[in-house]
Amino acid sequence: MHGGWGWHRSSTACLLRTALWLSMARCTLGSVVVGGSCTLNCNTGHTASGSATCGSDSTWTDTSQTCEKVDCGTPSYPNSNGAFNCTSGTTYEEHCSLQCASGYFSTPANLQVQCGANGNWSYVGASLVYPT
Repeated sequence: MHGGWGWHRSSTACLLRTALWLSMARCTLGSVVVGGSCTLNCNTGHTASGSATCGSDSTWTDTSQTCEKVDCGTPSYPNSNGAFNCTSGTTYEEHCSLQCASGYFSTPANLQVQCGANGNWSYVGASLVYPT
């Protein structure tokens, strides 16, 4: 077993060795035949690093796949009076806090965004207000 993958040599197909693999793989129709492919089924908020293909020699290629956390990238704020501070990172379930420019504050106070499983940030609508 290699990184969660199991493989077996056959004359016309790549065979999956264990039932555990079947619960971890997402395979195309006819994937165990030469030219077919499979990717790991990853938990919510994670994506597979690639896919394995059944080669002409009946062995699986790229059997070192892993599941990586979705990265939402740095969140942007629609104007120059604020920016998000992401001290814990920008991957799935991480939070970033809105930092306002001097003389501004956010509504709601202490606004945070969270990286979602789909790679998008979600937050409660906010606006920067100049104090009167």
